[in-house]
Amino acid sequence: MNVTVDTVTIQIRSYGSIVKTKPPLLISMPETAETNPKQGSTVQPHHSSSHLSSLFKLFKHQPSNPVLSTISGKREFNKPGRYVWIVPNGVGFIDVILIGGGAAGGVYTKAESGPSSSSSFGDIALAAGGSTADSSKNSTQGGKGGFGNLESGGDGSYYIGIANGGDCGRKSGTCRKYGGKGGCKNENGNIFWITPPSPYGGGGAGISYGGGAGGYSIVTKFPVIPGTKYEIIVGEGMKAPFNKKDQYGANGIVVVAWGTEEILN
Repeated sequence: MNVTVDTVTIQIRSYGSIVKTKPPLLISMPETAETNPKQGSTVQPHHSSSHLSSLFKLFKHQPSNPVLSTISGKREFNKPGRYVWIVPNGVGFIDVILIGGGAAGGVYTKAESGPSSSSSFGDIALAAGGSTADSSKNSTQGGKGGFGNLESGGDGSYYIGIANGGDCGRKSGTCRKYGGKGGCKNENGNIFWITPPSPYGGGGAGISYGGGAGGYSIVTKFPVIPGTKYEIIVGEGMKAPFNKKDQYGANGIVVVAWGTEEILN
């Protein structure tokens, strides 16, 4: 099998499938036997040559003559935490969607600001969480959206009043199946309120600053071996200070499908 690697694309020539990625998508995580989610799990991308080495190992252990899946199915991991997914018998290829957690809206200092947690599928792909704005720098921009290989999350807005959060999976003008809308301001006469972001990955609205949305990543027709274990991490949406739940960022999600299941629309 010939594998061509550059900074943009990994092409598995013998299978005819393409997985688009960038260096931040290659991450290193220890294997775990945990099957129940742990709240607050966070994945930080790393950068070293060991990631390329582990990726070559992964492809090396793929079947030399992969077979089409003889069964169909789908698993949605939609609660923040760490999981292990085992490839079922009869499955030869999978598709994966990943969405990172959205950032909270509101006014933050440098100490409070930062990214929400990312979602990942083994060492294969990552969807980064959104981030908040740093008000200590007198920023006039909202939080930034997290990176995704299909589409990065939308940025939060800046507004003196209620600023909207960024949208996830909506930059292209179409609403992707699992992408969430950012939190926003609603009003009726002199009464106004904040609507929280919708699942998955939407950024929270807040005073002056909206949170960035999580990134949206995909993997298509990836060859797998039944019985192989993959660690899955689902990113958690960022919590706002003072327990302002209407300003929280939305959680991320990881979806795995095989056979005739269609998830990439």
